[in-house]
Amino acid sequence: MKRTVFRLFCLIAFFMFIFVGYVSVIKLRSLGLVVQYHIEEFVRAGKPLFIQVQPKCKPVKKIVYMKTHRTGSTTLAAILDRFAYNNQLTLPIYQGVTDHVPFHRSMVANQGKLDMLTSHTLYNKSEMDIAFPGAVYITMAREPSSYFESVFTYFGMAKRIYEPDPKMAIDDFLHEPSRYLTYSRSPFNRVWNGQMQEFGLKKHEFNDDKRVQQKIKELDSEFDLVLITEYFDESMILLKDFLCWNFEDFVYMSINVRSERLILSKDSKRKIRSLSKADVAFYDHFNKTFWDKIHKKGKKFQKDLSEFKRIKEEYLALCLANETTIKLHRNNVSINMNKLQAGLSADEAQAFCGNLKKNDIEWSAIINGRMLKNGLVSYESLKKIEENSKKSKTAKQSAHNPVVRRLAIPKLTD
Repeated sequence: MKRTVFRLFCLIAFFMFIFVGYVSVIKLRSLGLVVQYHIEEFVRAGKPLFIQVQPKCKPVKKIVYMKTHRTGSTTLAAILDRFAYNNQLTLPIYQGVTDHVPFHRSMVANQGKLDMLTSHTLYNKSEMDIAFPGAVYITMAREPSSYFESVFTYFGMAKRIYEPDPKMAIDDFLHEPSRYLTYSRSPFNRVWNGQMQEFGLKKHEFNDDKRVQQKIKELDSEFDLVLITEYFDESMILLKDFLCWNFEDFVYMSINVRSERLILSKDSKRKIRSLSKADVAFYDHFNKTFWDKIHKKGKKFQKDLSEFKRIKEEYLALCLANETTIKLHRNNVSINMNKLQAGLSADEAQAFCGNLKKNDIEWSAIINGRMLKNGLVSYESLKKIEENSKKSKTAKQSAHNPVVRRLAIPKLTD
């Protein structure tokens, strides 16, 4: 009798174990556990490498991305544009948005309802709100000395100093910056608090600490998320959580990245930070808020970061060739070019890898073409935008001509 009861008890316990296990699996799936498929099957079917249960939150599809120069912005813009394409979203006609005057609603006139702004432009919150009502605001910040080196090299500042060695040119510039920044339209102004300039801080306000802090406070209240260039993958996890997108939406190939970077001395970095105090204050503030957000997420953030890196590495291993090609950009800057695996078929490359390789300009052309085809923008409007773009480029070129008004440049101590 006792043996029979014992067997019955074991049988009941066994079925309870199976039931609890089944419920646990369902629970894990509801929390977004990813299930991996074989890479070969994914490629042939043109399906995601990982299947994710859609999270309970609603994906954000209305975004203003304040794209600043030399902050990893092209890579992030391509990520956002790829999502826009996959979700039938709209972008402004690329040529219509300029980066030498503050954004204005006229830049996107006669283009219907627009979902995202991912083009270079100067910050103008009130006009952006009108053109993109209800949008969230995101941007990136870069450590000032790293930003300075990137801008100085990429935009060919050395040749303007007539110094073939970029590092020597930087030393020459930092020795006497007032010599090159005297005029309000000097091309060297990009390296002088260049990040804060794009957010609307005026040059005569650079040395006004109170005004700089006021501007940073304004930006803190107006932007939903400020990411950090030096921690790009960490930034993608924060953005993933904020936008309620999937890991696969943020897989990327780095775009427009130089193959070589100058190593600045400690003295050069000190001088750069002394020159661009507004950018330093801007970066320090948002670097702190960035890490505060990460720390609040606890251990889950590190788990998500590890998972994202694993997924990204598997995608890149599938798509990218081992060899790296170099392309000479303007000003003789060497840019790393992504090269796809030779064994991929046309269908495979088009299904995913080719899309992963596209930059933001290519995505804009594809999306704008779809808008034109669907009647969301007319050929007449497109022609007018192209004409205005040509006029804008002419005005931008003339803007580099020196004018008489001089600026107060801080003196740097050696």
